[in-house]
Amino acid sequence: VAEVRVRNPKRAQAARVVSVSYEGREFVIEGRATEGSSEAAHGLDGGSSPFFVTFPSISSVRLGQSCPLAGCNNLLSLTIKSNVHLSAGGNISLTGLGKGFQLSSDRFSFRRVGDSVEQDPQVEGKVEVVDVELKAKDTTSTSWFTWFGSSKPPSQNRQTETVVALREFGSVVAGVEHVAEVRVRNPMSAQATKQVKMSYEGEQIHIEGQPVQGSTETAFGIAGGAAPLFVLVSEWTLAVAGQSSFLPGAANTISVTLRANVELPAGSVVEVSGLVGSETAGGAAEVVSVPGA
Repeated sequence: VAEVRVRNPKRAQAARVVSVSYEGREFVIEGRATEGSSEAAHGLDGGSSPFFVTFPSISSVRLGQSCPLAGCNNLLSLTIKSNVHLSAGGNISLTGLGKGFQLSSDRFSFRRVGDSVEQDPQVEGKVEVVDVELKAKDTTSTSWFTWFGSSKPPSQNRQTETVVALREFGSVVAGVEHVAEVRVRNPMSAQATKQVKMSYEGEQIHIEGQPVQGSTETAFGIAGGAAPLFVLVSEWTLAVAGQSSFLPGAANTISVTLRANVELPAGSVVEVSGLVGSETAGGAAEVVSVPGA
């Protein structure tokens, strides 16, 4: 085996056909085309073929949530699939999520899609929220004094961006979906979903600013409610109270018609107060729920 160390070009290219020949004192072997290796490398079929070069990428990345309600304990789920193997210990950065939420834990769970956390409880990493100062794209003296249209130096006009950093990321197998789950508490006010970008930094592989697809699934009866950090303040959109009889001493049925802007899960408790002024014996009253009435 002869080994030659080279540096790959900074562009993608197909594998090359390599020829080998020999010239000695007593005989010569004419050039012959070699057979390219068909073995996989970093999860890429044929990745061992000579001078085959491709860019690593996250071929699929989605972000969803479990609860869109204001102040709710929420589970953010980041699902990724890479075209190459990503070794353990890398870091993922998410930008565009804003500052309205709070982390509920400084740890995140990580697993292959289809595996449960209980099956592999050791696969987890550290999550933190940091503010990163933006850098000027142009470092000439003119742009330095015209930072974002200002005449002041950048030190007096610092522009920062909130980054959610997932540290000590687990290994990712090429072509297989993996999910990282982060627990947060939603802000108390309503907000639209966020446009998020993801970057990955590993030992040899770096992937910059890839757009993240937001989930379009329904949550709590809200179409698109699973979109990342879409927040809605829950409220009654209809609340009407009535009765069946106004006659003294008559049997009476008090009706309360309600409609919410979110789906109330089974087992929810609705409290109706102010039902005073009757001669009903005892403190109990029959309650009948009529959905859609």
